[in-house]
Amino acid sequence: MPEKPVIEFDDVSFTYGGPPVLENISFALARGTFTSIVGPNGGGKSTLLKLILGLLTPDSGRISVLGGLPRRAGKRIGYMPQNLTSDPFFPVSVTDLVLMGRLCIARNFGPYTRADKEAARAALDEVQLSDIRNRQFSTLSGGQQRRALLARAIAPAPELLLLDEPTAGLDMKSEVRMNELLGRLSSRMTILLVSHNLGFVTRFTKNVICVKGTVAVHPTEEITSDLLDEVYGGNFKIVRHDHDCTGEDCR
Repeated sequence: MPEKPVIEFDDVSFTYGGPPVLENISFALARGTFTSIVGPNGGGKSTLLKLILGLLTPDSGRISVLGGLPRRAGKRIGYMPQNLTSDPFFPVSVTDLVLMGRLCIARNFGPYTRADKEAARAALDEVQLSDIRNRQFSTLSGGQQRRALLARAIAPAPELLLLDEPTAGLDMKSEVRMNELLGRLSSRMTILLVSHNLGFVTRFTKNVICVKGTVAVHPTEEITSDLLDEVYGGNFKIVRHDHDCTGEDCR
């Protein structure tokens, strides 16, 4: 029997009370895929993520995440937001921040368990932050903060990892490190991320979801300047980091 898609939208529409934000959306993503969501501001990218997370309910159509309703899949999903919604200067250590990712695991009230602490330690090792695990989150650099948030998202060992602009605002060195981390994680979990970094999209991800009121899923090799012109409504050129050209081939 064929394996069920990790994410499946069947004729889904959603509105905030005005014109449709997403209309008649149908697509499916297989387990183990590494997929990017691209599209203009206001095109529905964040709404799509919220529907997958079960934070919004579609006006019509059906959504399946990990074989069931989105709101029932929460314990099996890791989520990395673009920014923290709480006070960034709240005195929380890096370890305590990562441990928050374990709150979704079924447990009784009380202190964190040994398993929670081991999982947090393993997540910090994975993102290479173990040496600063006791520092306050607010004192970290931008790249370190992004990696700490990633550690929090992977601490519960999710099957599906959702990320909102994971490389936003990072310098080149931090961006490369984040890309390498996500590449390693993609070997054991399904990853779906929102990104405006088209160089990242064309180099690392296997599929691209173009969102502009409707949705179209393309293999990465189909992403051309003409397609992006259609999605974003502007003139785009793609710098393909996976293609080396010299001499006449670069003309």
